[in-house]
Amino acid sequence: MDEDFDKQKLIPPEALQELRQRSDAATVVRLLVHCGVLGAAIALAVAAHGSLWVVPATVLLAALIASMFAPFHECTHTTAFATPVLNRVGVWIGGLFSGMSPSFYRDFHFQHHRHTQDPERDPEIALDPENTGPWPRSVRGWMLMITHVGLLMTKLRFMLSHWFRPRRATGESEHRRKLSKVTFEFRVIGAFWFGLAVAAALGVPGALAMIVAFCLSHVFLGIWLQAEHTGRPCEGSILERTRTVETHALVRYFLWNMNYHAEHHAWPAIPWYALPKVHERVRSHVDAAPGYLALHRDVYAALG
Repeated sequence: MDEDFDKQKLIPPEALQELRQRSDAATVVRLLVHCGVLGAAIALAVAAHGSLWVVPATVLLAALIASMFAPFHECTHTTAFATPVLNRVGVWIGGLFSGMSPSFYRDFHFQHHRHTQDPERDPEIALDPENTGPWPRSVRGWMLMITHVGLLMTKLRFMLSHWFRPRRATGESEHRRKLSKVTFEFRVIGAFWFGLAVAAALGVPGALAMIVAFCLSHVFLGIWLQAEHTGRPCEGSILERTRTVETHALVRYFLWNMNYHAEHHAWPAIPWYALPKVHERVRSHVDAAPGYLALHRDVYAALG
């Protein structure tokens, strides 16, 4: 879809060049803190094993597992780090906890960027544009959307199919190479989560909490990711087709500023740590929701 605004008028070329500068230091610190907090949450779930404290520990762990999609997304764009190998490390850490093959997601996500909100070509909505493009028209539809059950089941199906019924690639060698790489990645990620499932069955402390948290994390993902495009128009500029959410500083921290989603779609080469500066420049051109819970509360209220 062609954009109908002049990006150079919103951000001058010299300012854009500065905003695109990448930094290893900023992302190393953020990723270390993020992984450290996630590790502490895992340790808390292990310590709470067998007590009622395991419930809040698991909910906290679910939120943090969901937030690992943020570094996964940023490193997929290769904008998080200036050093390419660090982007590959980051995408694997995020992909492991997100349950998603980095290679598969990269192709999927780049098609989403090319065809945002196109009912026929955006892979996020093309399979069911009537129910994935606009907001749900029923409470049941809203609950299915908010729990992200479909995404969870798709991940589990991919993990299982690439282990037990891998697709046989035909055609060009490049296609065969890509499919082989996706199969390898889903097998590694599947082995991690299926190994945890076996550990949970054997009563290993913390393993069951990890499995439950992984499933529950899709509720947090549903609240977060559905706010990015759902209900936005299929035409107009990319800023009109994408939603930004102005949220709490702590949420922004663990989402790696992904709440500035319209800004990210308009200038995807700008790294996560520069998005607040972009937002300040273009905020009058962006449709910004006042918060994730406020947005979904209004959607739910509109259902009557």
